[in-house]
Amino acid sequence: MCGKHRGQLGAWLGQPGERGERNRFLLLATRDRRLKAGVRAGRFFASAAPFLALLGRAGLAAIFLIFGWAKLTHHAATLQSFSHDGIQATQAAYIVAIVVEIGGGLAILLGWRTRAVALAMAIYCLATAAIAHYHPHDVGQMINFWKNVAMAGGFLQLVAWGAGRWSLDRS
Repeated sequence: MCGKHRGQLGAWLGQPGERGERNRFLLLATRDRRLKAGVRAGRFFASAAPFLALLGRAGLAAIFLIFGWAKLTHHAATLQSFSHDGIQATQAAYIVAIVVEIGGGLAILLGWRTRAVALAMAIYCLATAAIAHYHPHDVGQMINFWKNVAMAGGFLQLVAWGAGRWSLDRS
């Protein structure tokens, strides 16, 4: 790089000189604004945390409540589906599915014994992913497999951090 351009680059990098001092001031002012914006965002997220935790629990619980209810109201079809997946004790699996999906879904939604229930739900998600959805040749089933893995990750977050302020665990 020739000397003429090196001076211009140095000015942008904040070397001494009128232009460099001005740029250093602008960079510091911009940095200060970014830090203040970060503090404001941090305060916003801290104040919104109870609502966001409830919203996250509702999102995780919704799929279990919806499909648990579907299993409960469509007993024969559920047993046939379990049999198709190679499950031998279909009636026992049906009872476990209803208890876990409806009971666990309600417990997660309400934030009751969240860490223990979330751990059970994570294990259930991984088990159902492996038993019912791991079919590498079927794209639709692999989508469901990875959905279950992702939900297990969400439940493990609940195990780690708890239900939040707006939960029965905190009352």
